[in-house]
Amino acid sequence: PTASLRSMEIAEALMSRADWDAELTVAGSPLQQSWDYGQAAAALGARVRRFEIDARGPRGFAQVVTRRVGPLDLSALHRGPVWAGSVDTDTARAAVRGLAAKTKGILIVTPSEWFSGWGLIRLVAPRTEAVIDLSPDLLSLRAGLRGKWRNRLVRAEAAGLTISTCQPGFQDLRPLIAHEAEQRRTRRYGGLPPAFLRAWTEVAPDQALLVQATDRTGLVAAMLFLTHGRAATYQLGWTSERGRRAHAHNALLWSGMAQLRARKITSVNLGVTDTEQNPGLARFKLGTGAVARRLRRDDLRRADR
Repeated sequence: PTASLRSMEIAEALMSRADWDAELTVAGSPLQQSWDYGQAAAALGARVRRFEIDARGPRGFAQVVTRRVGPLDLSALHRGPVWAGSVDTDTARAAVRGLAAKTKGILIVTPSEWFSGWGLIRLVAPRTEAVIDLSPDLLSLRAGLRGKWRNRLVRAEAAGLTISTCQPGFQDLRPLIAHEAEQRRTRRYGGLPPAFLRAWTEVAPDQALLVQATDRTGLVAAMLFLTHGRAATYQLGWTSERGRRAHAHNALLWSGMAQLRARKITSVNLGVTDTEQNPGLARFKLGTGAVARRLRRDDLRRADR
């Protein structure tokens, strides 16, 4: 049954990290709703509030990050609430309205495609993300690679690259951050700032995986994954011209998949796929066997355990 705002209880979640993780640490649970994401944001001066929602049905959980921007409090609810089961659109809307009532200033909710109407303004267009299921064994995962992607992986493996992985501190990330910053300027895209990654490595030092490729000239490509529960999110990537010629990113992503699977990670989110604006990158992501998943209400719930 649909829960109205009046019948819904929304309260501060007085949970420990272990309790929060127990509720949200499942395959596919979004990075932005993880405890470590909130801790990193708090280390940068944000106010982080966690809520538990009783909708007389599935329980919901929401992490709201608030920053002071000039005279306003600007709050963000990214990829939440996360629900313990299926809820209908009206219940989800009521939950967001209730959270907005408990939040000073402006509350931005993403994805927002199912929050239009009822005084809720849609700010972000619907997105599609590529998600790899790591639960099959490595032989099955390799067999699931698309032909061209697998052929490029074979060429990368024969190119004489040295692939290394580590659990990085911030100093380990500096070369990748510097190269990727230049790439951002050239390609005109955004992302989390280096300060966030510094905070992440301080509050969650064991929740990152850096994969690097080198040849006789030095570093030619690198990828960073952030882990949260049994899920991982691709965060940064860069390759040089030498790396592109050697198809280093294929080798890095395959190595990353294997290492994450060894850590008991069961899914990897490769981020947004846009077959119109960036078809080459979309083909690369989907060539891994990833599923293109459109963000909608049903994606914002945790799997039954």
